[in-house]
Amino acid sequence: MAFGKKPEEPADPKKGFSMFKKKDNHELIDSVADLSALSNSLSRRTRVSEERIVNINRKIQLADQNSMGSFKKIHTELRSSSDELIEVKKELSKMKMTMDLIIKELKLSAKKEDVNVLQRYINMWDPVKFVSQNEVEKIVKRILER
Repeated sequence: MAFGKKPEEPADPKKGFSMFKKKDNHELIDSVADLSALSNSLSRRTRVSEERIVNINRKIQLADQNSMGSFKKIHTELRSSSDELIEVKKELSKMKMTMDLIIKELKLSAKKEDVNVLQRYINMWDPVKFVSQNEVEKIVKRILER
């Protein structure tokens, strides 16, 4: 019995169907030809499937290589960004220390109110009219000479 064909019906219904009846040469040749065609078809399908599997494996390998390349690139960029972040943190720390020093210095400097008080005292004393020790000695010598 060949694939794709219906089982043969007996020519004489009285005889019945027998699996072991003799087949003539034409039927045997048709069965061998059917088996050969089926074998060729299966072989062709197997080759096509194998080619598809090989192509899929190549695509998977290419995707793996691309993903590894992308991973390495991202890893390098991440490391670079991390190094830059560390540098920025160091610079920020230096700036904070400098700002703290400036604030301390500003706290030690005189306030506007203190400067105003000193200005009033200076204006009241009028130091422009003060005389130096050398000038006093000259004045005293002049007076004594007279």
